[in-house]
Amino acid sequence: MDRLRRLLIRRDGWIEMYQHMELSKNRVIAEKNGMIAAMGRHARAALSGYLVDEASQGAY
Repeated sequence: MDRLRRLLIRRDGWIEMYQHMELSKNRVIAEKNGMIAAMGRHARAALSGYLVDEASQGAY
């Protein structure tokens, strides 16, 4: 019975560790997605000549 109790506690520790790891990784992914979206909003089209780009957002 004691061995089973110790194994369950050990299992619970592993589950908790992986839950924290997943939350941490999801935060990092969300930050990087935000950075990518911001870079897309601030990208300007390559212009040449007398054109002026004052209001466009992103380039495709």
